[in-house]
Amino acid sequence: MLIVAVATLVFMLENPTPVSVSFLGWSTPHLPISLFLVISMLTGLVLGPFFTLYTVMRKRNL
Repeated sequence: MLIVAVATLVFMLENPTPVSVSFLGWSTPHLPISLFLVISMLTGLVLGPFFTLYTVMRKRNL
């Protein structure tokens, strides 16, 4: 876990370029690109197990 934390910190320090993300008329303020990528990764880590659990439960009920 420490290796992942260090790798994430290095990644964030190496990618400080500010960007703005626009989606369906909604736009974010200019923030570092690494922040958006880390948020996306964390969202996937949180939601992924729920979708896997849903799929496993659905297959058991068939």
